[in-house]
Amino acid sequence: MFLVKKSFLTILYSLIAVSGFIGHLAYGYDQYCNIPNPTRPWCNSRIPNIYSFVQKEYWNVGLFNYFQIKQIPNFLLASPMILISCTAIFLYFDSDHARFLSLGFSRSFKQKSRKFKCFLSDSVLPHIYLLIFMLMYNVFVAHVQIITRLFTFMPVMYWIMAHLIINYGSTVKETLLTYMGLYGTIGVALF
Repeated sequence: MFLVKKSFLTILYSLIAVSGFIGHLAYGYDQYCNIPNPTRPWCNSRIPNIYSFVQKEYWNVGLFNYFQIKQIPNFLLASPMILISCTAIFLYFDSDHARFLSLGFSRSFKQKSRKFKCFLSDSVLPHIYLLIFMLMYNVFVAHVQIITRLFTFMPVMYWIMAHLIINYGSTVKETLLTYMGLYGTIGVALF
């Protein structure tokens, strides 16, 4: 009974989470496709999706589409956040390979008795997986410069920076604090 209840709640919460996106798609379909002779090519798709059409047609979103010489400044702009993300993934992976590779169901022999604290705790693992997905998506598919805005909603970014500031030397601390200060100041001014 417990498993049925949990499954039902998972499905219900998932439907609630995607309802905004589905509503957006339905609205777009109603506006552009529920007319005589619709001209938009996405209207005839098996699953009509205005969002992916706009991303591909107007924003050139796609696998490796952003890998162009003229986009080098955007990759440089995103490089500090990419470096911090890669550091977080590496440090977490390095703390216990077995836990990372087994989705948290196992630990390496030498780590079984060790209790991880803070950033390296078991509860951070789902955040690391989300970070990996978002990093891969933003670097290889989306526009890479949005990584600095998108990653500010991820708690793991703040946890890794706190972990680095607390556990590593003053050079790392000064570098991170300078980056956060410059990003906050320049980002707000440019936005």
